[in-house]
Amino acid sequence: MVNIARRHMTKGQQAMVIARAQSLVSKEHGAQVTAAKAAGISEARVSQANTVMQYAPDLVDGVMAGAD
Repeated sequence: MVNIARRHMTKGQQAMVIARAQSLVSKEHGAQVTAAKAAGISEARVSQANTVMQYAPDLVDGVMAGAD
């Protein structure tokens, strides 16, 4: 989470990074909430990122790269 704060990323990019990391580590909702709060991102934004990962995984890399 420290690296997220140091990088110049949009909130959407940060949320996607958190969602992707949490999908690899843990499926627990509480872990997602904790990670979002630690990064200063709303739980709703991370939830939206999870939805993109689930239903449009081909868009994830574009979001993380900041594509328009």
